[in-house]
Amino acid sequence: MIWGFWKSYQARKRLEAAQYELADRLIREASSLVPSDESESDWALIGGRRSQWGLSRDLWTEEHRQRVQDRAYELYRTNEHARSVIRNLERYIIGPKVAFTPLDDNPVVLQWWQEFESRNRFILKQKEIVRRTFRDGECFIRFFENSDTGRMTLRFIEAQHIQDPMHRFSHGIHTEADDHPDGDVEEIIGYVVSADGTSCTEIPAGQIMHIKVFADSNEKRGNSIFELLGTSIEAYQRWLRDRMVLNRIRSFFGIHRKISHATPGQVASLAAQSAVNRTADRQGRNRQEPMKAGSIITTSDNVELVPIAANLQASDAQYDGRNILLTIAAGCGMAEFMVSGDASNANFASTMVAESPAVREFEDWQAFFGVFFQEIYRRVIESGVRSGQLPEGSVQTEVHDGQESEQFKPTSLEVHLQFPPLVHREILQDARAYEIYLKSRIASRRSIAARAGFNFDIETEHMLREQDVQQSERDVTSESRQ
Repeated sequence: MIWGFWKSYQARKRLEAAQYELADRLIREASSLVPSDESESDWALIGGRRSQWGLSRDLWTEEHRQRVQDRAYELYRTNEHARSVIRNLERYIIGPKVAFTPLDDNPVVLQWWQEFESRNRFILKQKEIVRRTFRDGECFIRFFENSDTGRMTLRFIEAQHIQDPMHRFSHGIHTEADDHPDGDVEEIIGYVVSADGTSCTEIPAGQIMHIKVFADSNEKRGNSIFELLGTSIEAYQRWLRDRMVLNRIRSFFGIHRKISHATPGQVASLAAQSAVNRTADRQGRNRQEPMKAGSIITTSDNVELVPIAANLQASDAQYDGRNILLTIAAGCGMAEFMVSGDASNANFASTMVAESPAVREFEDWQAFFGVFFQEIYRRVIESGVRSGQLPEGSVQTEVHDGQESEQFKPTSLEVHLQFPPLVHREILQDARAYEIYLKSRIASRRSIAARAGFNFDIETEHMLREQDVQQSERDVTSESRQ
């Protein structure tokens, strides 16, 4: 009796040892698929060997910046949540497009700008400007001006190509401070472009627009949004893989066969009968073949089959994933459902409250990019004026105190930008508000059309065509009656 109990105890311990050995091997295999937080190998320069709270300014070298941008680009191309963060920024900041309305009344100015938009596919470039700026931390746009026709062409320069292999100017940007100790670091003279890291060309600052984010005005380069979010995004991927491994381990179980009142000889005989179903593993140890699904087991009354599962107490790990997503959402200023794509954790009222800070975040970024869009517009119009394609000004009639007078006004370089509305839920209420704006004369029809998401010129042309068609139909009807 004692011998049978001892054999049963040993079999149970061997089964538990085999289970935990398999679990340990699976965890080690899964851990080898992703970098470890302790090693900090891939994201060392984003999470990094830190000073008290963050990366020291002294450690922010050109090599560090380039590695961060390379890693951020890889993360954007290979990680779902990294791609989602950038795409959400594109959709909420730019939307379908940003509408440009010249403030100059001359229709030639509007035609000149529309020709630029069509030729450069500027609607797509609006989105790419936002994408490059957040992904790389900066965006470099080069302006090519045709001196004969005045047409302006935009091309992007890879952020990694702004470098000086001759090590004359730090971060590939030539400033006054590089020539004179008392020079202005914010006064840019030129940008050094080197695609291969050996030969280089310095391009005058007037031909390049540099947009940078998450950096001070006296810093030469910007910082990628993934410098802050990269560690958390990869931690969430590791958490997902660990959860899959954990669930797989939980599905493993063994069978403990208990035989009541069996003598040692009976236990040995039963084990010998099962030897025909044994196979050797990679280490040469004999393993009994597991039962297949749907197997029929026949035993006597004194035989009991008890399943043994791995007792892994890790139920609280499910909350870690949501906490990581909340960290990512906080880092990019978005609501949780914008990052996770799951709004099941909140009702309508709480979602509206959570969305408000994100709306303010997007509005702030719209104002930020609006400054650079206005500069692009100004450069395009100035190019047309220099080449003679656009007039330097026009004579306009103004009325003062009931008297008309003609005055020469230079071509305006100002433009009105209309970003798409961030919150657009109650169309009827919005329409009533637009009607009040028109009656109060505080907004033009063009501005209201842009806010509502319509192109004023296209819609006006469509309405004129509809009027012509309706007039033709009335004429036909009247002739038939006669």
